[in-house]
Amino acid sequence: SNYHSVPNFNITLADVFPFLMIEAVQIGVYVGAIIFLWQCLFLFIRAFTSFYKFFLMPGLDVLKRYGGDGTWAVITGPDCGQGRLLAIELAERGFNLLLIGYKDSFKTGELCLQKAKKQKKTIQVRVIVCDFSDAIKRREEFFAPIEREFERIGPTNLGVLINAVGHRFAWDPFHMMPIEKIYD
Repeated sequence: SNYHSVPNFNITLADVFPFLMIEAVQIGVYVGAIIFLWQCLFLFIRAFTSFYKFFLMPGLDVLKRYGGDGTWAVITGPDCGQGRLLAIELAERGFNLLLIGYKDSFKTGELCLQKAKKQKKTIQVRVIVCDFSDAIKRREEFFAPIEREFERIGPTNLGVLINAVGHRFAWDPFHMMPIEKIYD
């Protein structure tokens, strides 16, 4: 016959690449090991980063970031709760404080001065006693002492404003509260 036969080479992929002759179970083991090592590396990086942030990294100088020496923080509602805690924290960091709230704000102011003194910080604390529920009823009278104090401090010296005044009833969603409770 005129046809030439082509030699039959029975070469498989396994003959050329013998390392590919692993079983499916082995592939699963290798993939699992790679994933495990990746997760361990990720966990190590997260743990080291957290350790660095909490123990090695120098603290953020909030006073320097928000204005430097002589910077004032205005805090409404410093009588208790978050307002009081934030006032103490800012006093310890060296902020001058303008506390606007009930007469218990004087106690917070004294505590802030003590805490700042322990941290070797010299700060000023000014207190304006007022009831924020009067702000709507007697607007002009209510804001006059606050505006005077702002003028005395100077607009360039105000670095932080924390509004922590007010109350909230956890059992009433705001949109369902009677208007009397909102204004009370």
